[in-house]
Amino acid sequence: MSGSKTASTALHDAAGEGDVRRVGVLVEERKEDVWTKDEDGWLRIHHAALSRGPDVVRSFVVHANSHPEDGDLVNAQTNRGATPLHLAAGQGDAASLVVLVGEGRADPWIKMEGGVLPIHYAAWYGHPEAVQFFLRYSASHPERGDMLNDRDNGGNTPLSCAVQEGHVECVRLLLEAGADVTIANKAGKTPIDLAENGSEISSCLIREAEVKYGKLPLKLAAITRDLDSLKQLLEEDKTRLWNKAEDGRLPIHTAAQFGGPEVVAILLRYREPHPEDGDMVNCRNDDGETPLSLAVQKQDIETVRLLLQAGADLNIANKAGKTPIDLAENGSEILSELRSRLPVKGTYEEDDLIGAGAYGYVTCVVHKITGQKYAKKTAKPVPIDEKTYREIHAMEKLSHENIVQLVEHFLHERKGKTSITLIMELCDENLHEWLERHPFERRCHGDVMHMLVGLSNGLAYIHEQRIIHRDLHPGNILIKLVNGEQIVKITDFGLSVAVNTGNTSHSDRVGHNFYRAPEASYPDERMRLHYDFKIDVYSAGFIFYELLGNFPFSERKERLEDALRPKFVPNIRDSPEERNIIIRMLSYEPEKRPTSREVADKAAEWERKAGADVTIASKAGKTPVDLAEKGSDISSLLTRKQAMDDKYEFLHHKVLGEGSFGLVTVAVHKGTGERFAKKTTKLIREPEKIKREIEMMKKLRHPNIVELFEHSSVEEEGGTSITLIMELCDQSLHNWLKTHPFEKRCRQDVTSMLVGLSEGLAFIHEQKIIHRNLHTANVLMKLVNGKAIIKITDFGLSILEFNTGYGYTLRSQFWQPPEMWRRPTSSLDVYFGRKYNTKVDVYAEGLIFYELLANFEFTERMKHLEWAIGSFFVKNFGRDFPDEMKLIIQMLSEDPENRPSSREVVEKAKEWEERASMERKQLEKDLNEMHA
Repeated sequence: MSGSKTASTALHDAAGEGDVRRVGVLVEERKEDVWTKDEDGWLRIHHAALSRGPDVVRSFVVHANSHPEDGDLVNAQTNRGATPLHLAAGQGDAASLVVLVGEGRADPWIKMEGGVLPIHYAAWYGHPEAVQFFLRYSASHPERGDMLNDRDNGGNTPLSCAVQEGHVECVRLLLEAGADVTIANKAGKTPIDLAENGSEISSCLIREAEVKYGKLPLKLAAITRDLDSLKQLLEEDKTRLWNKAEDGRLPIHTAAQFGGPEVVAILLRYREPHPEDGDMVNCRNDDGETPLSLAVQKQDIETVRLLLQAGADLNIANKAGKTPIDLAENGSEILSELRSRLPVKGTYEEDDLIGAGAYGYVTCVVHKITGQKYAKKTAKPVPIDEKTYREIHAMEKLSHENIVQLVEHFLHERKGKTSITLIMELCDENLHEWLERHPFERRCHGDVMHMLVGLSNGLAYIHEQRIIHRDLHPGNILIKLVNGEQIVKITDFGLSVAVNTGNTSHSDRVGHNFYRAPEASYPDERMRLHYDFKIDVYSAGFIFYELLGNFPFSERKERLEDALRPKFVPNIRDSPEERNIIIRMLSYEPEKRPTSREVADKAAEWERKAGADVTIASKAGKTPVDLAEKGSDISSLLTRKQAMDDKYEFLHHKVLGEGSFGLVTVAVHKGTGERFAKKTTKLIREPEKIKREIEMMKKLRHPNIVELFEHSSVEEEGGTSITLIMELCDQSLHNWLKTHPFEKRCRQDVTSMLVGLSEGLAFIHEQKIIHRNLHTANVLMKLVNGKAIIKITDFGLSILEFNTGYGYTLRSQFWQPPEMWRRPTSSLDVYFGRKYNTKVDVYAEGLIFYELLANFEFTERMKHLEWAIGSFFVKNFGRDFPDEMKLIIQMLSEDPENRPSSREVVEKAKEWEERASMERKQLEKDLNEMHA
């Protein structure tokens, strides 16, 4: 009998008051009330089991036994899956348990939400009599399974539950019954791990393990990281390494997943090949997982390295067909480490030699599939230590227009030494070579200023990542020509180091002699070992001097030596501001030097002043653009600086959007006729927001992100107006939803949109950027060959994902998760801003998924979004989207940790797209057969 929902009935009141007589009468007179549910799915029997004792419970049991045709009342479940047994167990009401099971035949094996049995509830809430009841039941019904060691969805046994809550009596009962102390939950924690060190419960568990096994078993010693026991067990008998668990796990599988690198190292030390199974490093458990694949999923980089060095095979797939590389998170250090073990020759073809030195050599290589050229730097073999990985880690962390991009790396080990190969962005020359080819009189002042801006911006970015370069000089600054523009790129992070704090120190005598700051060369070693970012500012001061100074390249060494003398005055004519900043940068005292960000701001100011009007024509009617040789670097530079009004026709009547930010209209390129979107801001006094958007969009190049082609700014009295020329799209997702009600949406088109949105967002997150303003108006659509391509736009509120506070409420509050709008909970929150991460975008993405998949009228949209936030939206999906509904519930979780990553969302969306495609093909096949 299905029940209706109501607030209260006479039966409810009687059960609530514990009036046994009235309950007995009412359950017979008002049968429908017995099955009446409240909005949480509770029946009256649930309320009775929770708090009213065995007599009230018995009234319902008697009724249920008399009317079996109505349904299984004693096993009825609430919305969360709780039965009356769960509720009585949670209260420790053993008498009601006897009534429900003994008289009502209630089933103790029914699990509620989270895979929880009633015995888990009893153990969690610390009710020994209830635990004892279920233990007796389980012992008398062995055919039903092992209730004593049953695991919920989190991998917790009843013993784990009792241990976590500190219920000693329940722990003793469960141990006496034979509970297994070696079972780890999904977080890798056994009951021994969960117990408080030195507590009575901890002592009980360890004594149990020693009594039961004589000593800690190898598996438990690995999980608890008892290194002494581990060594002792293996000294006694190495064959223990091959003892398999029921799921096919060897101890090394357990160690890789739960033990960590120290445990794995001990097991590897004692390993010997098995005559039948071979090397344990590559053995698979029943799920096909190797120790390497388990360590990858745990994201334990040190264990991954140990296993790779021991010969772990990258190509072994588990039963799901996933290799360790497939299992590694995109953009992670582990993925980089795994790919580094693949053969470089299979991917790239050698081209020309670029250079060689004491470090090794650099060649140009060509990717065999794409044909793209890169620089390949191969270092001479060295023993593996911290320095082996320093340059890799520094470059992997850095992503900036003025930093040479590391594409991937490879490691080659032989005889205890490792040779590193770096595949990097290919540049045209280094600054040393450029200076030699461009004497002072041939240098374009605007080009030099642009280089200074690039160098200082790159250095400021490095310092903001808490890294000191320590080896900055013209040989380590590369130049890349991009559309005629000379882009400065900082490279060679082999001597870089994370900045130290407190009383720690750095190594001394680092960097190129001429460019080394005084504090890195102090005679007193105690002073020499303590320095900070300012040593890079000192080196940059020399480079500024070389670029701006008026002296022949042949005199460079003497001029640099002059700069080391006291009261040095740079030889820079008519540039007092530049001269003063260089003097400060080369100060003997670090505290007197400016920061790299101050230098970057100054360089940007000089570049603005160096700008010239390229539209002014001579008497012959020729502008500088006309006079420049076509195709030359100068021509490209002048064309880029030419006023936008000369390049585009602006269709101001074609308004695409208007708001507090300004206006978006259509721009037509006069040369090609191609159409673009032109976004022009209103006058703003602090243009940082738009500048942030520009920097973000310049960094992002992806099919599902609106592309920025160029920008310009005009400073006027009262503020700055900025114009962006961007990719033109057809409409926003908001407008599309308005014109496409649910019944008009093609499922395959919708899943394709979900894939595009999630791919774009995952790419943004992999660039360490949080969008922070994702909603349907900021998701555009572009028709390409009849297919709608999703494009994410509006990065004005985006931020880099640093470990600092991010602030509070921004815009579009519906799409903001709780962590962005909850009130501050401490003075630190108020001062620093609340910290959040990329999961704020996943929450917003969840609402967009909901809008695309749910069945409701657009006019009722805001009401349904409110329901979604309140988790009352399940009914809108019907039966068509169970997987989608489950994922969206996760994406809209209040707890960010429970939300999936954006890359996990991509994988799910791709599964839906593939399923929709197969369904469509099957439908077309069925229709063809019908008409045949």
